[in-house]
Amino acid sequence: MITILIKESRVRKVWLGTLFIFSLLYNLSAQSVNIELEQRIDSIYELSVTDYKKSVIASQKLLKEIDDFKEPQEKVKIYVETSNVMLFNGEIKESIINLKKAVTLSEENSYDKLYLQANLILAKAYVSIYEYENAFNVYSNIITREEYNVLPINHSYKWITMSDFAHLNSIIGRKDQALKLYIDAYKLGKDSINNVYWQRVSLDIADLYNSFNKKDSAQIYLREYHKLTETHKPTLVTDFIPWYEGNLAYYNNDFKKAIKKYKKYEELIKIDFGIEDKETLIKKGRSYVELGKLDSALITLEAIQEMDEFSKFERYLNPDYYRIYYDIYSAKGQQEMASEYLKNYDQAQQRRNTFAFKTIDELHNLKTKEVQVKENVEKSKLQQYIKYLWVAVVVIVLIATLFLVIRQRRDAKKFDELMKRSSMEFNQTIKNTTEVQDVNLADKTVTSILYKINELQNDGFFLKQKTTLYNTAKKLKTNTSYLSNIINNNLGTTFSAFVNDIRIDYIVNELKTNKQLRSYSIKAIAEEIGYKSADSFSKYFKQNTGLSPSSYIKKLNRES
Repeated sequence: MITILIKESRVRKVWLGTLFIFSLLYNLSAQSVNIELEQRIDSIYELSVTDYKKSVIASQKLLKEIDDFKEPQEKVKIYVETSNVMLFNGEIKESIINLKKAVTLSEENSYDKLYLQANLILAKAYVSIYEYENAFNVYSNIITREEYNVLPINHSYKWITMSDFAHLNSIIGRKDQALKLYIDAYKLGKDSINNVYWQRVSLDIADLYNSFNKKDSAQIYLREYHKLTETHKPTLVTDFIPWYEGNLAYYNNDFKKAIKKYKKYEELIKIDFGIEDKETLIKKGRSYVELGKLDSALITLEAIQEMDEFSKFERYLNPDYYRIYYDIYSAKGQQEMASEYLKNYDQAQQRRNTFAFKTIDELHNLKTKEVQVKENVEKSKLQQYIKYLWVAVVVIVLIATLFLVIRQRRDAKKFDELMKRSSMEFNQTIKNTTEVQDVNLADKTVTSILYKINELQNDGFFLKQKTTLYNTAKKLKTNTSYLSNIINNNLGTTFSAFVNDIRIDYIVNELKTNKQLRSYSIKAIAEEIGYKSADSFSKYFKQNTGLSPSSYIKKLNRES
């Protein structure tokens, strides 16, 4: 786990990076505020990148003017955004006071997103002053809030919450829980967060797997880190590669290599960040002891003791810090000093165990709350699903009803047209046939055949099943080619369509007047007019009239 202790110069480069990630959360509180306030907040975040000191001054000025804003939502926004900036200027206590006000106001007014944002910054503030119990409680409160699980919160917020909570669990010695939280954050997807932070979390996960001696799993996430570096560009996270390699050597008991890598890492973070890493110094001190370099180990540990705020973070310091001192003085034969540090080691171990056991109880309660929240979320989803289902059913019913009404109106219109329809006036069809260009047949011959066809129609010839092009040509004492040409060129149709039109036109009018015929089956009606199957009859009837035979008969019966 990359654990960094900020020196008195506090936060310039490292915290600016963190501040940048928090600026991504600005959109989390999307409830509208007045334009002037939005512009001022935007300006503060822009300054945080170009001129950090001016951003702090602008934040202080805005905070002093908070009473000029009447809406509670505006006050919450000011508390949250100014605290975010002031926190990284070292004004921790003032930030915590204002963040608590933001939490109270947002909860009273149901500003759910602002409530979550304020709590996340508050948790970070507690971690920065080593109030880990308070930080733990705030993180627990965030992830067990129903809003956190059901609101459309962006992935960056959840990723930061999970990774920060993982960091805290690692500090208190719960590396297994830290790993689980990092994995959960990882699953949110690397496209939802800044590439720098994705690189860093990949290294954190790889390092934790190495600490559990799961080298294959560690390699997966190390490859992910390198892939991100190749795909995008190297960032300052490359400074932590020696840290990772040093830890890997340390876990493999290659203490000489571990020291070499740790020195390189210390040089890089001092140059780029102006910070020191106490956890790395402890491992480096242990490595010197294992190599028998006791004086070098003492110098390394003294560097930790000389750090600012040592008295504040000493309570949570890795007990191995005191164990190393004990081993050094025991090896030097200074038993009195060794005994003193052994006592300190036991106390540190007891403090860590007490906090760990207390945390285990809290984690148990947290797990219970998480289960309850998930159940509530699933119940809410089910209720929402049922609601959507009912809406869908109503929409489908309305659409079906509308379709039925439209269809009924359409059928009624077609039925009215059929009621006005009279018998096929064949003579009208052939009235001007002599004006149409024929196909090498004398006009007199064409007219004669057309009139004979009309006579066959009147005799009911085309209502018989034996009616074919061949039989009709034979009946007219001509050949099929001539007959086909006459029908095509003078009647503008094919022989098959011509016969179907006659049959359908006949049965439409016959059904109007013959109630007894309506009682026949569709098959019987089809056979009555020359069709061999009910399907063929129904097909041509629908094509010709727009209605099915059964629909037409039902409407006729209702009209009678």
